[in-house]
Amino acid sequence: MIIEIFQFKTKPEFRDEEVLAASQEANNNFLCKQKGYVSQELAKSSEGKWVDSTRWETLEDAVADEKPFMEAPGTQKYLGMIDLSTMKMVRWEVLKTY
Repeated sequence: MIIEIFQFKTKPEFRDEEVLAASQEANNNFLCKQKGYVSQELAKSSEGKWVDSTRWETLEDAVADEKPFMEAPGTQKYLGMIDLSTMKMVRWEVLKTY
């Protein structure tokens, strides 16, 4: 199991509700249909930083999704709300679940 973490800030003109709706749309239209997709969570800190956490079955599945996600028509609304200069991505391998 792989946990893929994207940390970012949104552009200031977008409200939280708009970001959540666009994320749901990207998930429904693209992400949940990808090989190895398990789940996705979206969280926001009090400082305005967002974390988009996606679980994948394998590292290969996560890597294979990266470019298509950035280019898919169904994800562009969501990506357009993100300040891409603030985006950081890290992948973690789950070693133990309790």
